[in-house]
Order: sequence, then C-alpha cells, then structure tokens
Amino acid sequence: MSVLRALGVGAQSVASEASAMEEVAFAGTANRRVLGSLNDFRRMLPSYLERGEALLEASLELAEAPCGPIGMARPRDVTVELFNSGRG
Repeated sequence: MSVLRALGVGAQSVASEASAMEEVAFAGTANRRVLGSLNDFRRMLPSYLERGEALLEASLELAEAPCGPIGMARPRDVTVELFNSGRG
C-alpha cells in the first residue's frame, strides 16, 4: 500500500484496495505479454537495489518503465488514472 500512497492515491482508495486484497490467490497467466513484462521487471529490479535504493524507491522507478500490455503506457500513470476514475 506504500506504493499507492507514494503515487498519490487517496487514503480512502488505498484503504478500500487493502480491504479487497485481504484474500489472495496466485495462478499462472496465459498472457505471454504479461509474463514478459513481469520478467522484464524481475531483470531490472536488481540494478536499482544494487544502487542502494530501498524497495519502495525501486518500485517507483519501475513504475516509470513503459509496459507493452498497457499500450506502452507507464504503470504509474495507468494506476493513478484507474484509481482517480473509481475503477481501481
């Protein structure tokens, strides 16, 4: 939730998201583009951490990287837009 707060998502939206995420399930994906993007982030993360960045700062840096499955938009922008529209 600290990433959402750092992106400027409102406290009520963050609380609502935390509540909705109380139960979690993990599953594979059939979407190879999503898997590719996750692998890209996995490969990029160590370079930020090796520079001494904390995980929050590294996450915010990764949120600036254009991402194919969301039309080469930045995850940061899409997240903020979805929360501001009430769909997040």
